[in-house]
Amino acid sequence: MTRFVRFPVTWMAVGIVVLILIESLGYLGPGYTVLATAVAACALGVWAYVLIMRHMARRATPELAVRTLGRNLGIGLALGLGVMGLSFGAVWALGGYQVTVADLSGTERLRVLLIAFLAGLLPGIFEELMFRGFLLQSVEALSGTWVGLAVSSLVFGAAHLANPHATWWSAVAISLEAGLLIGAVFLATRSLYAAVGLHFAWNFLVSLVGIPVSGGEAQGLLSTTAVGPMWLTGGDFGIEASVVPVVCGTVVAVVALRVAARRRAENPLENP
Repeated sequence: MTRFVRFPVTWMAVGIVVLILIESLGYLGPGYTVLATAVAACALGVWAYVLIMRHMARRATPELAVRTLGRNLGIGLALGLGVMGLSFGAVWALGGYQVTVADLSGTERLRVLLIAFLAGLLPGIFEELMFRGFLLQSVEALSGTWVGLAVSSLVFGAAHLANPHATWWSAVAISLEAGLLIGAVFLATRSLYAAVGLHFAWNFLVSLVGIPVSGGEAQGLLSTTAVGPMWLTGGDFGIEASVVPVVCGTVVAVVALRVAARRRAENPLENP
């Protein structure tokens, strides 16, 4: 029984199911109280992750070491804002978007900021705990780092096929620009804070500029209309189905993987 519980597929499956259930609680609550509910759900999700890793996988969680929080969260936020900011600017410069300032009241602006924050917070924390925390590391324990990266990236893209306006191309694009990128940054830093920061900043910025986040409804401080070809703008799914972030994200991922490989060579005992 002990061997079964400690088997990577077991603790991965249990962990992902538990996190899905907890995440669903984060969207409950009327009005602005949903923010408190979301924060509480995130705290509970992190606690559940640590418990499962320590008591089922029987491993420590250095990927959540508090001493690394500031530095690695900052790295993730900077990369998320950089990759998505550059991608948005490039699509706009190439004539793919028409951008105006949204006509919103003060209350409406607060609502938009709350929606953008939640769009970054909940997926940023729960999806990273699931895909880079449980999935990547469980496959890594069974088949090695590169297989773990490949599997987690592909599954991450496929998981977005259920989103509105999703296509096979949008799934491939997310696998490369986000799954591969965030996985590579995780391997380079061995920190879930970096992964969460990147994911949060990516979703937050996309939402604020008025573009659908992975096919969802768009309402931001800016009003962005796609006027260019679908390969450039991503169409109804949003910029994540554009070739621009695929190129930008993949380039950064390659750099991060080189950092990860160098770190692995220099400190083999610290890396699986």
